[in-house]
Amino acid sequence: AGALVEPTAAAYYALFERAEGFKPGSSAVIYGAGPIGLASIALCKAAGAAKVICFEISKVRRDLAKKMGADYILDPREVTPHKVVMENTKGRGADIHIEAAGVPEKTFPEIEKSLAINGKIVEVGISPKQASFYPWTFQRQRVQFYGSNGYSGHAVFPNVIALMASGLIDMTKMVTDEFLLDKAEEAFATASARQCGKVVIRIGD
Repeated sequence: AGALVEPTAAAYYALFERAEGFKPGSSAVIYGAGPIGLASIALCKAAGAAKVICFEISKVRRDLAKKMGADYILDPREVTPHKVVMENTKGRGADIHIEAAGVPEKTFPEIEKSLAINGKIVEVGISPKQASFYPWTFQRQRVQFYGSNGYSGHAVFPNVIALMASGLIDMTKMVTDEFLLDKAEEAFATASARQCGKVVIRIGD
């Protein structure tokens, strides 16, 4: 569990430091169910999100998203994400979108079409590609956009540890693979394939 504090802290910082959280009963959308996306799901549920919708292309990660508490988990290649969000929020749109997939050039066009009034977008994924958006959407909907990178200097570890210790979040559910130290190279290769949850390297048995 201790090894999972760090990725959870990145999600915690994005949601509650950068984006300043959301009201209990809000709807949240997470694009990407890697470790930070999965942590975002758990944190959103713990913070009182009434609906958490996750879009992920990997079947393994979609299954993990369910374990972490997402209410709706879909493959964005098989549905039109913004339509799913609008249908499940009765046309209101989502209060907060977390872009943890690192493909904003694909996710932003969907996010723009499913924003609630006063909605928030948090970009926590990393992408080498440039993405574009229509400023009028942000003006009309009074949307706030937050960029988030890491967590250093914000003392979020104690809060994350307290949440884990209280049982409000169980991050061990995202662990799919464990390797001993002498198999570290294989561990990194497994993680790089992005078809797993969190990969853990153990010093000993």
